[in-house]
Amino acid sequence: MKELLPPLMFEALPQIIFLAVVVINFLSSLLDRDRNSTASFIATIILIALTYWGGFYEPLIDFLTSKI
Repeated sequence: MKELLPPLMFEALPQIIFLAVVVINFLSSLLDRDRNSTASFIATIILIALTYWGGFYEPLIDFLTSKI
């Protein structure tokens, strides 16, 4: 699989998958009446902020800002 993707995109793949899972989780909380969507939104923002603060998204930012 490494050969099929550009190197920067291969490094950003975990971040892309993580963001997709977080978005799916948040959207499912909006559709589920038993879950508090406001609390889910706050938790999602905190989770994304903490992972950003820890440098998790640096490969994704490098990929997005690179000229392929």
